[in-house]
Amino acid sequence: MGSTGLWVAPLLLIPGVGLLVLSTAARFGQLHEEVHRQQKERHSRAIQYLSRRAHLLHSALVSFHVSIAVLAFSSLLGTLLNRWFETLNWIPEGMTFIGVAAITYAAIQLIRDSRLLFTIFLDDVEGEASDT
Repeated sequence: MGSTGLWVAPLLLIPGVGLLVLSTAARFGQLHEEVHRQQKERHSRAIQYLSRRAHLLHSALVSFHVSIAVLAFSSLLGTLLNRWFETLNWIPEGMTFIGVAAITYAAIQLIRDSRLLFTIFLDDVEGEASDT
């Protein structure tokens, strides 16, 4: 990574991760409302699915927040090390790698949540078909 890339590259990723945080937080909020609705209707099977989704979304949100913190610190550290300690440039590069790894983990959790949501959808459709 070039000397400018040590502090610029992590900063370029942060706005995209911020958008993912916003959309994931919105999904989590909708899930919270759905849990309350299902509790009132006493649908324990649906609540089990929703609980699994809540764990996945929470995990994704935490990972996104960790990635933002690591990427921001990596950028700051890259700027300082580039100025005074060029031999330690591997540190911000490694931190950027960790930040991207956290984003990847969060994305995998969102994929798992989407698959679970589709399973819930199919169960609802099959349940309605058997009721008629």
